[in-house]
Amino acid sequence: RRRTPWLLAAAAVVLVVAASLVALRKDDTGDDVKAGDATEIDQPDALVPTRPPEGMELWSLSSSVGSDPVSVAGRYQLFGDPCSGPAMLVTFLPPGGGGPSGEPALVRGQFAALYAPVDQLEAEKSVSWSEGDASVSAHFTGMTKVEGLAFLEEVALRSDRVQDGFEPPSTGPLQLTEEIVQPVQQPRAVVGLVYGDRLPAGAEGGRRVVVETKSATGQPDWQYMQARIGGSTDADGVVTFVDEQSRTTLFWPDGRQVTISTTGEAVDSADIDRMVDSVEPVTDADLARLRDDADRWAAGAPLVASSDLPSATVELRGVGDFLLVCLRLPGSAGAIHCGIHPALWTGGTSDVAVSLVLDGEWYVAAVANSAQPPSLVSSDGARPLPASESATTDGWSFALVHVSDGVPGVEAGFPSGSLGWGRPTELDP
Repeated sequence: RRRTPWLLAAAAVVLVVAASLVALRKDDTGDDVKAGDATEIDQPDALVPTRPPEGMELWSLSSSVGSDPVSVAGRYQLFGDPCSGPAMLVTFLPPGGGGPSGEPALVRGQFAALYAPVDQLEAEKSVSWSEGDASVSAHFTGMTKVEGLAFLEEVALRSDRVQDGFEPPSTGPLQLTEEIVQPVQQPRAVVGLVYGDRLPAGAEGGRRVVVETKSATGQPDWQYMQARIGGSTDADGVVTFVDEQSRTTLFWPDGRQVTISTTGEAVDSADIDRMVDSVEPVTDADLARLRDDADRWAAGAPLVASSDLPSATVELRGVGDFLLVCLRLPGSAGAIHCGIHPALWTGGTSDVAVSLVLDGEWYVAAVANSAQPPSLVSSDGARPLPASESATTDGWSFALVHVSDGVPGVEAGFPSGSLGWGRPTELDP
């Protein structure tokens, strides 16, 4: 069984983009083998844990299906094996793709930025430069910065197009291990789940686990390649990576991802392992039942504040520093629908917001712990929103908008920052 080095600490959830890929690997003879065109996935399967940690229940669930913007489309070449020796990931992006900042350097006759805060073998180092038709960056470990720059000077281009990448070396430890080209978008299901302890009425604290899953794309993706440099790879090609926010993510070669973070009291690592091992595809009906379970929990959670607005009653419910925004539509017999922006899954803020599709209509609601209601605006100035409904009650300010057709996205503004959503995919089947 896999034993994952889960770091049980507070974390901030950061959404990342992903896309479909074409991959090249080495066969037993060392020749390049195309892993196949990106698998067509018309309707990706949502992934959820079927065995949550013992004693915990589902507090919140959100899901979406869509293709993320490919802001990182390009070629990725991994040289060497980061698990056993020196390794370098070289990224070729269209011009203007950017890269890390750092001290001035000269690479392949081009001015470059070198980032090497600790010039030790195990430390990660990066260098970026512009060359021909590409913005190029290299991340390397297991070698000094002098050794890394020397490799980049010696390796040859495949063609006059820099975006075609480097020719694999015929000798030395930095053989081409894996290569992907990411030119295409592909639908992907993203699910966020928040689990918390079953607490007595009025109690606060306890454990909380946040899980984010992303469905398979049929190939490795750019995040998988980046994680291989800083993470650990098992015999099945699964990469475990711990980021700077202490989130642990597992990346599978077929594009699946599972990210775990915890807050509050410590969670047994064996419980986390069992939960990750239980992640499997579910049907839309299964997902709807889980969402109903989460709404039932929210309906029983303490009511913090509420406001009766013309389009719906907006409620703020939660436990401790974990707050959800809930809507009750007129004539719905008290049915409640709750959620929270993915960036707020770990809690810790009193400025919260949600995007919900109810009865085929799109609503966005925001609540702030201030006298100034949050602002709700369209992400496209040419397609404005209707005027938002707002109110202030007991020190809490509420804002709600019933989003009109054609609006591509909505942004909620708070004194502490802003949150945004794109148009839900279920509105445009």
